[in-house]
Amino acid sequence: MATGSELSRIDQTILRYCDSESAEEISRRLGHVITPERVAAQKEQLLTSKKWLTATQEEELVLYRMRNVLAQLEEQFLDLDNASVQLRYLKEIGNRLDKRREATQFDLETYDLNVAREMTRVYEIALGFMKGALRGEIDPDVWDEVAREALAHAGAEVAKKAIEE
Repeated sequence: MATGSELSRIDQTILRYCDSESAEEISRRLGHVITPERVAAQKEQLLTSKKWLTATQEEELVLYRMRNVLAQLEEQFLDLDNASVQLRYLKEIGNRLDKRREATQFDLETYDLNVAREMTRVYEIALGFMKGALRGEIDPDVWDEVAREALAHAGAEVAKKAIEE
C-alpha cells in the first residue's frame, strides 16, 4: 500500500500527464507501481471528485506551472532561444491575467446588474403593498407622483455612487 506522500506523487504524475499520455504510458512513467487500469480509474476519481479544483483554482494552477517553467528558464544560460521562450511565457502569463481581470469585471458588472434588478423588483413590490394598504388614506394620483419622485431620487443616488466609484 502506498503511503500518503507516494500517493500524492502518483496523483500529481497522473494529473500532469493525463491529457497528453495514455494510462499505459503513465503507468510506465511511474515504474509500473500502479496498473494502467488503476491509472485510468484514479484519473477519473481525481477529475470528478467533489473536492477537486474550481475553475479559478485550475487557472491558478496553470499560472503556477507557467511561473515555475519561467523560473527554470531564467536559471539557465540566457541565449536567444531561451530569451524568446521566456518572452512567450511572460506574454502568455500576462494574457491570462488580463483575461482573468476581464472575467472578474464582467462578473461584477453582471452581479451589480442582477442586484439592481432585484432591488427594483422588491422596491416595486413594497410600493405596491404600501399603495394598497394606504388606498383609503392617500389619493392614487398623489401616490403615483410621490412614487415617481422617490424613484427619481433613488436613481440619482445610484448614479452619484457610480460616479464616485
